[in-house]
Amino acid sequence: MILPKATFALTLAIAPSWSATARELAADLATALSTDNPQAFLRRLEPTLREEFRRDIEGLCASFDISSAIDVLREEGATLEVDWLLELKPRDGARGAIRRRERVTVETGESKGRLLVIRLRPRAFFGSP
Repeated sequence: MILPKATFALTLAIAPSWSATARELAADLATALSTDNPQAFLRRLEPTLREEFRRDIEGLCASFDISSAIDVLREEGATLEVDWLLELKPRDGARGAIRRRERVTVETGESKGRLLVIRLRPRAFFGSP
C-alpha cells in the first residue's frame, strides 16, 4: 500500500530515527558555541561528561568569539562522526584567529530519561589553545 504524501510526512514527524536525533544534538552543540552559549552546549551532555567539559567550554566562550560548523561524515545508530570546524577569534584582539578542524565522534544515549551526548571525542579539540 502506498501512503499519501501527507500521511508519510506525519509518520516521519512522529517517529524520528536515532540518527536524526543524534544529528540534532550535534547541531545544537555547534550552534551553542557559535552563539556564545556555553550553558546550552553543556545541557546537551550527560552529567558526568558535562562536568568534564565545563571548564574548557566556558573558557573558550569567555576568551573567544567562536564560529562553529559541522558536517556529518558517518552515522551508525546513535553515533556520528563529524567533520567539525572551529574558528576562534580572541576577544582581546591580541593575536589572529585560530582554526581547528578535526573528525569528532558524537555518541548519544539516554540519561535520566533524556537523550543526551554521552561521549564526545577527542576532548582536546574543545580545550583552550
